Amino acid sequence: MTLSLNIAVSGVSVVKIPYNLKVLVSYRLNFVFVKTIKTAGTSTEAAFQEALWEEQVNHGQGWKIYRDGFCTPRLSQVRPSVPQRVKIVAAGRLPWKSFGRVLHLRNHSAPEQIRDALGSKFWESSTKIINVRNPFDQVVSGFFHSNGPNGGDFESWVRLHAHKERVPFVPLRDDSWAVIRYESLQEDLRQALVSLGLPVPDQLPNYKNKTRPVGTREYRDLYTPASRGIVENLYRDELELLGYSF
Repeated sequence: MTLSLNIAVSGVSVVKIPYNLKVLVSYRLNFVFVKTIKTAGTSTEAAFQEALWEEQVNHGQGWKIYRDGFCTPRLSQVRPSVPQRVKIVAAGRLPWKSFGRVLHLRNHSAPEQIRDALGSKFWESSTKIINVRNPFDQVVSGFFHSNGPNGGDFESWVRLHAHKERVPFVPLRDDSWAVIRYESLQEDLRQALVSLGLPVPDQLPNYKNKTRPVGTREYRDLYTPASRGIVENLYRDELELLGYSF
């Protein structure tokens, strides 16, 4: 199944996705949601989960395994039990080597671990969906996540910590990927749900939105020429690939 979304990535040879990922899988609709960091991924994942399986989502939930898919745990890094692994493999008719490899699927999974766990046949045929966000805004979100609402000196933090906060990126094929942009989250998410034939709720989930003070929603106000230059160098590929700018 390929989504007919105008949010699909096109015109580039690779998509670069960060490590430290969660995953939601629907075997029935043949798609994988790969959760990225500080991009409203939790809210998006919750919307998919509620639409797919018609249940209220618990933010701190553990493994959720259904007849036609699964969702890795949100906060816990506990490995799936033997019965849980059997259900995951049987539900997706995955190769039995997946029985051992799904142990790597936790709330921190690299894309290649997800591919190996699901098997190349399902991975390559499925539509992969991720959230993306302007790196300049994403760095500001990371700053407040690390320091709390009182923040501190942003430029000093960028100099000392921005390179540490930037997780490794890996190349993936782009022709089966679609993106939901943080900047148009509600519209893109609704479009994704409709394209998948899933119900759209009256109000979409909204998690983890209170870390950043209201007065700092405009990320540009925090930057100096020096801190802007640091972020531009760190995220040069992402800025070019996704069409973001300061």
